Amino acid sequence: EGLIGSYGYEEGRLSAGKSFGPWSVSAFGNAVASSGYRQNSTLVQQNLIANLNYKDNGWTGYLNVGTDSQRQGLPAGLPNLPLVYPITLSDPRASVTPFDWGGKKDFNITAGITHTLAPGVDLIVDGGVRRKFQRSEFFNYFNTPTFSFDTISAIPANYLNTGMTTSSVTPRLDVTHQLFGVPNRLLTGIDFYNTGYASDRYQSPSANTPIHRYDITQTTAAVYGMNTTSVLPNLDISVGGRLQRNLVEATDTYHASADPNAGFYVVNPQAPPVDTGEWQYAAHVGVDYRATQALTLFARAARAFRLPNADERVGAGNPFGVMPLSLDLKTQTSYDAEGGFRLHWDRFDFESSVYQMELKNEIHFIPALFLDVNLDPTERRGWESSARVQITDNIRLRGGLAYTRAVFREGPFAGKDIPLVSRWSGNAGLTWDIVKKLLVLDVTARFWGDRRMDNDQANVQPVIPANATVDVKIGGEYGQLFWSVTAQNVLDVNYFDYAIASATTAGYFTGYPQPGRTFMARLGVNLP
Repeated sequence: EGLIGSYGYEEGRLSAGKSFGPWSVSAFGNAVASSGYRQNSTLVQQNLIANLNYKDNGWTGYLNVGTDSQRQGLPAGLPNLPLVYPITLSDPRASVTPFDWGGKKDFNITAGITHTLAPGVDLIVDGGVRRKFQRSEFFNYFNTPTFSFDTISAIPANYLNTGMTTSSVTPRLDVTHQLFGVPNRLLTGIDFYNTGYASDRYQSPSANTPIHRYDITQTTAAVYGMNTTSVLPNLDISVGGRLQRNLVEATDTYHASADPNAGFYVVNPQAPPVDTGEWQYAAHVGVDYRATQALTLFARAARAFRLPNADERVGAGNPFGVMPLSLDLKTQTSYDAEGGFRLHWDRFDFESSVYQMELKNEIHFIPALFLDVNLDPTERRGWESSARVQITDNIRLRGGLAYTRAVFREGPFAGKDIPLVSRWSGNAGLTWDIVKKLLVLDVTARFWGDRRMDNDQANVQPVIPANATVDVKIGGEYGQLFWSVTAQNVLDVNYFDYAIASATTAGYFTGYPQPGRTFMARLGVNLP
């Protein structure tokens, strides 16, 4: 199949599959090229995935190999006022970083088997290795005393060359059994992950010695189990837990001889080494009660955790030395509870729930510091609902509405809103089979309330405005052909969905403008 769209978007996709006896093979590949909505937002991307599967005599197995590459221009945010740069959000297609870029290449291989050891007992073993390489380059466009967008004046400022290898082995058992005369299902297993991360930070690609080299080894080993018991034909109770050991070793090798800013930092530019280990646990209890054929009630309570990944520990490194870099980010933990109901009545489906989360050491990137940090204790509570109704055999309606209150619980910002979280958001849509399969209309509207900008923990800067967009798609199938034409943001709304507030200047921020109305056409064929 092929796609073409606004701003020079072009994409080709090809997939194929074949079965022979217990074996089957499949492959998918695509290539994308786009000039992008903004200056220096060109995208070039390729993906390829291949699968080999086997199923016979109580055994199943698979081998998956994938690779992808991507290069993306990085246009950065635009300021709302001309305090620093000569262009602003009034020219949304412009860029203040016309030469910055980022790219990545991935290669991964995963394999697994499933074998029935006994009736109701399945052994599943998965394992894999992923190699990821990332490069990016950033420039300094301030050639004192002027500001310039030409390649002669732009000075290389930061070049990143990062490699990461992640390997995993995850054996588990899926057991259907009887306990105290009632049906149970137990899923239990072991997870082992190891990540090796090496990132060289140069001033430019031509430099021989990196300013910083970050080396991180992160190893986790966990045992877990989740058992669901059908206490009654209409009542399920699930109980589970996870115990995990986390080991982290991290070093920052700093070469002052390669650093043009050496001697001008207000803090030590070299991060102290880290060699730590910790135990973490997660726990879950849940209830699912089918009160009637139409109504189901559910509730759950849990403790969860999230270990910082290697990229989060380093962030942007320490390019300006405004705050000491710590590779020893704490693990984020949370306690949460949720309750709600599901309703299925004839052609109508509805689900609604309320939740409460209390988090500690929430991981958040602070743009003004170029670093990830652990926030003071935070809280999120809210309500979510979604509905779907089949009006006629040919017309379906759907919609959703959510309320989220996210605030700091403690610290200097206690009671303040957490940036980037809208209190209200939702969607509504319609699908109409005008001519069954031959002609189908799909309309989707999305809206979101205003929210605090990133870097505005004090809640003193302007907010990202509330807005809404509408997408319209019409398409169909005829024989082996399928096609569609899509108009996104059909009302041509001018908006930005992300912004960074200034840490020092009231009313000043940079925003990331989104495209107005765009179009996409798609045509494909299924060959026998």
